[in-house]
Parts: sequence; structure tokens; C-alpha cells
Amino acid sequence: DDELADGAGQGARGLVVVELDVADGGEVLVLRVIDRGVGMSPEVQARVFEPFFTTKAAGEGTGLGLDTVRRIVDDTRGTVRFESAPGQGCAVEVRLPTCEPETGRLVPQSIAERASVVPGTRVLVVDDEPAVRSFMGQSLRLAGYDAWEFDGPAAAVEALDRGGEDVALVVTDVQMRGSSGPTFARRLRLTHPSLPVLFVSGFAPEELDLEGGARRAFLAKPFGRATLLDAVATLIAEAASS
Repeated sequence: DDELADGAGQGARGLVVVELDVADGGEVLVLRVIDRGVGMSPEVQARVFEPFFTTKAAGEGTGLGLDTVRRIVDDTRGTVRFESAPGQGCAVEVRLPTCEPETGRLVPQSIAERASVVPGTRVLVVDDEPAVRSFMGQSLRLAGYDAWEFDGPAAAVEALDRGGEDVALVVTDVQMRGSSGPTFARRLRLTHPSLPVLFVSGFAPEELDLEGGARRAFLAKPFGRATLLDAVATLIAEAASS
């Protein structure tokens, strides 16, 4: 995996070894990435799969690399294991099944099939923080959605004016530079009254001037991929049934 190899290269001093093997009679694919770099403390290892967690300097990393690895491994029903110590380098082992145990079907099976997502369901993601916006967009696309990303409401409104009838949901940050999610949502209420909106914010909802009512929901930051997908699917389903 590119994310594993890139992460190893960032902390390595010298050679990075990548091994590919099979186990259990060919039913499991085994990938190992080993380096002799600076290693990780127990505190860092405990947080290594957290979205947006990084030990790199500001602007040098998003903290999404190993989170992406974990999500892919989870979605293919595999496992990932770390061994590391300060000054001793790091070894990562990923084990992936080559077929579904119940059916013998080859994997990876698309996430959209397992999540009952209608492939291509369009969702607009509006957030002025690139790392957060990218995380949400990637998570939605991995689940089968057609996610369009925007750094502010103005660009999202322009896209809606061009083809808003194909959009199933808008996910928007609440507080953005020069604009706000609630103002954006109130405009949508006038131009696209049936379009559901999911607000996301690191502030408590009672501290924010949120528009309530039907087809509106709130998700507190930070959140993981599963929580985001559950909130999106729930709001789309509620809007479709109302």
C-alpha cells in the first residue's frame, strides 16, 4: 500500500523492506513493511490510526495516511498489526482475506454493496479545512457515494445551480472563513427546500445558530468514518421517506 510505504519512508533511516506473502493455503494475503527508523513511542502507537493525528510538522502531513490504511483493511475484513519501539524502527503487517469466508467470493467486495448505498448517490461536502474536507470526501467515495468537495458555500451554490436535482445531501461545516453553514442552509431552504443538510462542527450545537427542522442534522467533530457514513445514510433515508 502506498500509504504504508510512504509512512515508513518518512520515519526510516536507510532501507525499507516490503514483503508480500500468502498464508492459510492461499486464503490470506500478507503484506509486511519494515523499517529501521526512529520508531514509535507507546503513546504514538496508541493514536496512530486516529484521523488527523500526525507527528509531522504543520503543513507536512494530514494525519490521514494510516487512517486510510485501517479503513481499507477493515472494509476488506482484514487485520493490521504494529510492532515498534523508540529507536528500533517499525514493522507493520497487514493480512487480507482473498475470498469471502461465507460465499467464497473474491474480495475486495465493494463497500457500496455491503453498506446498501446506491452507487453514485451525489453528496456535496463543504468545508474550508482541506484535511477535514478530504477525509469526508474520501470516506464517502470509498462507500460508493459521488462526493463533490468545495472549500466554501459560494462554489457549492454554483454547482447546485448547475445540477442541484442530482444532489441527495449537503454536508457543511458550520464556521468557515468569510461564510457560515447556517447562512448557506437558509439559502438552500429557499432554492432547494427538499435538500437535506448535515452540519458538522467542533462546537456544541447549542453554541451555534443552526437552522433546525426537518431534513437537518448535526454531527460533532471529531468523528470517524463509520459515524459520518451512518449520519449521511440516516439523513438521506429520512428525507426519502418523508
